Amino acid sequence: MMRKSAPLPGRKILQASLAIFCCAASVCLYGQARGGSVVATGNVKVDGKEVVRSGNIFPGEKLETGAQSAASITNNGAVSSVQGKAAVTYYERYLEMDCGRVNVTTVSGFAVHVSDVIAAPAEQQARFEVVQGSGRIRIQALDGRLSVSRGQDQSSLNPGEAKEFASKAACLIPPAIPWTQAFLFSASTIPIWLNPTTSPPTPPQHGITEMRP
Repeated sequence: MMRKSAPLPGRKILQASLAIFCCAASVCLYGQARGGSVVATGNVKVDGKEVVRSGNIFPGEKLETGAQSAASITNNGAVSSVQGKAAVTYYERYLEMDCGRVNVTTVSGFAVHVSDVIAAPAEQQARFEVVQGSGRIRIQALDGRLSVSRGQDQSSLNPGEAKEFASKAACLIPPAIPWTQAFLFSASTIPIWLNPTTSPPTPPQHGITEMRP
């Protein structure tokens, strides 16, 4: 009978080294993806998984909110508050919006893509709202000048101005609910902590309460 030769020690070392290298490479690639932090109230899901109070979102993942629910996505230099049976896909520099209502506060030029329309700050800093549903897209500049483009058609909006487009989206927009404290700072002037050189405040650990007038 032929005896099976024992595995060479060097082969085992090579296999172990390869496994460690692959694992390290996966960690590095994962770390390079700039994700965002999610704070949620009500029925909020990221890629179909329920978010309980807080969680993370990474580029290419979809966030969905229920009719009486809301969420905020915080990344480097931007806070995006989402509500109204919304569906948005997160990317490092913009949101791709299917339905709902999004209020963005940014000091880094963060944008919203909705259908073939792009809403982005004319400069790095702005606050604006985008709504899609009921057959229309509505974009409003709240603070700072906003650039709106659709193909070759480009225009700008000053604070308080709005622009509407026809939309083929079949979704309906429920009545707006009050923005909550965690969603933020979008309801006021542009927060200082959004400066990329500073750090955001720690969300309250006791849950989320509604803003009082």
